[in-house]
Amino acid sequence: MLVHGSFVGGWCWSRVVPPLEAAGHEVYAPTLTGVGERAGEATPEVGLLAHIDQITGLVEVNDLRDVVLVGHSYGGMVVAGVAGRIPERIAGIVYVDAFVPKPGQSAFDVLPWLRDAFAAQALPERPWLFAPFPLEALGVEDQQIREWATPLLTPMLWKAVEERLPVDAGDLSKVPTVFVLCARGQFFDDTAIDLRSRGIPVLTMDEGHMVHLTSPGRLAAVLIEAEDELGRLTG
Repeated sequence: MLVHGSFVGGWCWSRVVPPLEAAGHEVYAPTLTGVGERAGEATPEVGLLAHIDQITGLVEVNDLRDVVLVGHSYGGMVVAGVAGRIPERIAGIVYVDAFVPKPGQSAFDVLPWLRDAFAAQALPERPWLFAPFPLEALGVEDQQIREWATPLLTPMLWKAVEERLPVDAGDLSKVPTVFVLCARGQFFDDTAIDLRSRGIPVLTMDEGHMVHLTSPGRLAAVLIEAEDELGRLTG
């Protein structure tokens, strides 16, 4: 289950899915409510809890078991909530350069400096949305990738990054976890240090934050490696 971050939709995984499917995996890459091709569904009330409900419902309605949740960036907030909600269906979490919240935390609690950065991007006519950052600022150097992806970017929901993971989100320390650090991104270096200190495997890629756009094949290979790590943690 691939869960995207801010400004994008399920489309951002389009070049990651084929190699995962070729390796024998059943892959879901939904678009979260209110962003991507579902931007028309955005309202001030759509936030983190709505996204957790959405992905939880997708797992349950398809009766999925032994699910590996993969969350990129903001998607880490969502997969943490899903794992806490239905742990019996989850094989593990792979955070890809992502927020790793504790119960009761919001994305702003994890990275406080983001509040001002996002507030500066607020849309004047709809201040509950904030505009995408240029892909160059997120480490996408390839012009062809920027030309392909930039028209697909959409504003992000303020409530999604401000809303907190429920305090009763469950004991996430019991969920097998692997973190993939994009070393050029520099957003989650402290997160990786903290996780390593707690014995959580950290796989490092020499890539920028938007790795699913810039190196999809390499990311797919690392996700398969991460799944093997999850197997060792549970085996």
